Amino acid sequence: MLTYTHSWLAVIITAVGCFIIGFLWFGPLFGKTWIRLMGISQAQAEEGRKGGMKSMVKPMIMAMVSNLVTAFVFFTLAQSLMLAGFASALMLGILLWLGFSIPLFLNGVLWEKKSWSLFWFNAGHILVTLIFSALVYSFWR
Repeated sequence: MLTYTHSWLAVIITAVGCFIIGFLWFGPLFGKTWIRLMGISQAQAEEGRKGGMKSMVKPMIMAMVSNLVTAFVFFTLAQSLMLAGFASALMLGILLWLGFSIPLFLNGVLWEKKSWSLFWFNAGHILVTLIFSALVYSFWR
């Protein structure tokens, strides 16, 4: 039976942390790599920048909601499985990554002709956010 008795504050902290990880991953840390892997031309990148912050509000809100849902599900599963400690929470994160994220990104390679480099780039981002989720869960536990 799924149970939910953990702190909303922990879920919000996890979601905000994952949002920041995404900002850093697709921005200052690896943004140029992501643009190249996506096949975005310099002209397209410049056009996107012209929209400024206003064009980013809706995607940022949607990303934050997505992070909240993911954090909530992670915490609910971890608690329902009565996980205690970082190692077991990390194992949950890795299993979720292998069972759900990897197959979804693999479809991009198989059917959308996305590159393996982009596959690993995106899959790596999700793995890092799940590791962060495991850290917060184990701290809050």
